[in-house]
Amino acid sequence: MDYKVRTVERIIARLASRAYGIVTQQEMLRAGVSRTEIQRRVEKGLLIPIHRGVYRVGHAAPSVDASFIAAVKACG
Repeated sequence: MDYKVRTVERIIARLASRAYGIVTQQEMLRAGVSRTEIQRRVEKGLLIPIHRGVYRVGHAAPSVDASFIAAVKACG
């Protein structure tokens, strides 16, 4: 189980590192992260909902670029 958790964290970190710490639910699902794993991280505060299906990863203070990326990703 611990190995699986670390793997999920790495997947999410890799995805988020490409877009100023922003990741979408669809990106995570395509990468193999389950809806349950996403929801657990939201409940723990590791994924912070920004828009519907768009999350900021692990930090509370977004940059201006992160806010722009989140808005663009929310629009599809």
